[in-house]
Amino acid sequence: MDEIQAFFAQPANLLGSTIVAAIVSTAVAFLFRLTEMRHRLEAEYRYEQRKKLRHLVGKYQGRLLNAGNSLNYRLWNLYSNQEKGWLNVEGAATRNNYYYLSFVYRFLNFCTLLREFENEAIVIDSRIGTKTDLQISNLISALRWCLTDVDLFKGINYDLSSARDHFFSDELRLICDKHRTNEGEVPDYEEFCSSVISSSEPKAILVFFDGLSKEEEPLRWDRLVSFHLLLMGLLNLIGHSVHKTGQRKITGVVSQFKNRLVFANLLSWLPRHEVPRSYVLRLTLAGHCAKIPNKQKQADA
Repeated sequence: MDEIQAFFAQPANLLGSTIVAAIVSTAVAFLFRLTEMRHRLEAEYRYEQRKKLRHLVGKYQGRLLNAGNSLNYRLWNLYSNQEKGWLNVEGAATRNNYYYLSFVYRFLNFCTLLREFENEAIVIDSRIGTKTDLQISNLISALRWCLTDVDLFKGINYDLSSARDHFFSDELRLICDKHRTNEGEVPDYEEFCSSVISSSEPKAILVFFDGLSKEEEPLRWDRLVSFHLLLMGLLNLIGHSVHKTGQRKITGVVSQFKNRLVFANLLSWLPRHEVPRSYVLRLTLAGHCAKIPNKQKQADA
């Protein structure tokens, strides 16, 4: 009781200073705890997001490698045999059209994995992750862009309203979503062939590959070549030495372009998707070494 009376008996200015000091001390302690909590929550969030992305990449890496490597070999095979007309089915594929059907099957298997990865990655903060995981995620997004974005043909006279030499994004997603059995598995080759042959509805992917050749469908061809370059970039990142492509072969693929402007558009866009700078430099070097025609048709005004 005497201590309380002594406290209030202090001079007014000293009493005020004591109260202010107590308030400031409490506020500082509160702000410190608040900052500490925010940093802790941020660290926990970054850890969880990094962990989720690592889990997602691990979940798909093996399957992407297997399907991508199979498609990679078929694309190399196409460059050597495109003039033989093995992709010409004129909208009526039969079981005799093995090259065409197996090509579409490999392509669709890989695209379905890309679609499923991106679908699951929606709920993950893709800004957070290890350098390699972020590069894999970025390349997967770039591969999807390469099939659907008309900016690849910027500066070229091309009808944007018709998906002749590109895919509409929603249509491609729908096709990939349907490329599953009732059990949720990718259909085997026999099931796929049966569905294609028995269906009267032309799918965009079937139309895209029907009659594809370097001379007859140059823009569609250049889109597929662009896709192949990004596919090799992904395989170089996630694969073993046997899956990786050296500089000489990269230059060989770049030389498949029919229009240098398409390649230039690809190079100008890749940094926006944060494709690994080292791979962009390799493509740029390949472009300097490859012989690509300068067919730069200007778009209509």
